[in-house]
Amino acid sequence: MLFFNAQLFAQDQKLNYLQGKVVEKSTGQAIPYASVRINNSSQNTISNIEGVFVLSNNSKTTDSIAVSAVGFSTVKTALSDLNSKPQIVIVLEENITLLNTVTVTPLKAEEILKNAIRNSSKNYSAPSTLKGYYKEFVKRDSLLTKYADGIVSYLIKRQKNGTPEVSLAVSQSRVKEIEIPEEEDKINQLNTPIKIKGIGEFSDPAKTSLLDSANFKYYKYQLLEIEEKEKQIYVINFSPIIGSKKSLYTGKIYIDKESSLILGLDYTVAPSSRSFLTDINILGIHIGVISRMLSLRYKLENDHYHLSYVGQQFGMRIRSKRINQQTIFKSEFWVSNVITDNASLSKEELYTKNFLYKRGNQYQTEFWKDYAFMENTDEEVDFLAGNKK
Repeated sequence: MLFFNAQLFAQDQKLNYLQGKVVEKSTGQAIPYASVRINNSSQNTISNIEGVFVLSNNSKTTDSIAVSAVGFSTVKTALSDLNSKPQIVIVLEENITLLNTVTVTPLKAEEILKNAIRNSSKNYSAPSTLKGYYKEFVKRDSLLTKYADGIVSYLIKRQKNGTPEVSLAVSQSRVKEIEIPEEEDKINQLNTPIKIKGIGEFSDPAKTSLLDSANFKYYKYQLLEIEEKEKQIYVINFSPIIGSKKSLYTGKIYIDKESSLILGLDYTVAPSSRSFLTDINILGIHIGVISRMLSLRYKLENDHYHLSYVGQQFGMRIRSKRINQQTIFKSEFWVSNVITDNASLSKEELYTKNFLYKRGNQYQTEFWKDYAFMENTDEEVDFLAGNKK
């Protein structure tokens, strides 16, 4: 087992890192998977599902950072301007350099989307092993109660019906948690849809319920065609038909025009649909969904089409005679390595539990320094160090 001084690590990170949030100008919504880099250096990161980024800040104040995301114009800001702000918010506008902007009928959008779903489902790499860094946490009334990260691998095989068969292995894990009443913990575990093994099922974009063609009729669409790094990409903005209780989400779908492969999907509950989020009652315990976010990214590399990122957030309110709380679950997975030849998993590392924190602390190296695509936020650093807020 490896030990390190958490207090000194927390102090060091806060002194040398820049933390901020990336949002969309027109809606104020978070932009996940935005690229954040310091110009003329190798320092870079990406934003998480909440749009938050943490970037190593050892550069000169004369340097600047560049923030970009597919479908948005790049913003460059001097580090000297950011260092003077207590809260850093980077606002991106939709890309105005459009090849074609057309509001289309639902039928047109359905044709493009159906073809992309069919093609993506047909071409995801299987068998393959996706290895990377996974992180999950639970918040209770805005305070962290559980945190876990680790090095995980998903073995993806294609079943006869075309859907992925997923096996999971964990090689290292780090866990920090505070005790909460057992009743609350059981309710949380039973009701969150975020399970670590389920991440691998997103290898097939068709597994996302939003991309079920039976749900298309409940949404309205706008199709944009943009140029991104000399590639033509369709960006489909979607939102619920007002008054429909079967359409809850608003977001964007990114499709490579040439290959007709899905490159990404972002969605969150639309403000107009929040009133349709209903409670369920289980033995006197009222459980209501209050938020839901999903962000997916895919890559086509060396003729292999594979999942590259999954970010999920799920919020619920729990009420009973003894409990009245709001709980937020979040998990993220960044793929660092894809194996397509002789894909397999170590039997000794196979993992069948629903949550990584159940594995406990089992690590031999400070893996989070080598594998993490994004540094921990100030809140997470304090929690790992045992600092009280």
